[in-house]
Amino acid sequence: MTAGVRIFRVDNPHTKPVVFWERVIAEINRTDPDVIFLAEAFTRPAMMRTLAETGFQQSYTYFTWRTTKQELTDYLTELSGDAASSMRPNFFANTPDILHAYLQHGGRPAFEVRAVLAATLSPPGASTAATNSARTPLARRR
Repeated sequence: MTAGVRIFRVDNPHTKPVVFWERVIAEINRTDPDVIFLAEAFTRPAMMRTLAETGFQQSYTYFTWRTTKQELTDYLTELSGDAASSMRPNFFANTPDILHAYLQHGGRPAFEVRAVLAATLSPPGASTAATNSARTPLARRR
């Protein structure tokens, strides 16, 4: 944290014991409460909620794979239910790992649609935490 790191993206946290993450996140947030843990976990909804309740402040979602109006409506209904009290899901138009067929074949308009949906459907605080913490650049090393 002394180097300015404020966000940790954790790959597949659901494959490690939950108690491990409880300890790590609690210990780091005790001294650095502004540090954010982003769970890159594509797993069952119950485990996604468990990770959020464990202390992960943000999470990846299945937004990328929801492309029809009905799929998006159903998914947003699911996320705005019980999960809303603990989860802060990120809606990315795409990720470095995932480029859905909709985007592969939809051209620029498909990316524009997904970007607008991601920006307007993400819950408050989900997309702004990373943006706000990145406004202060690290000092250049010489």
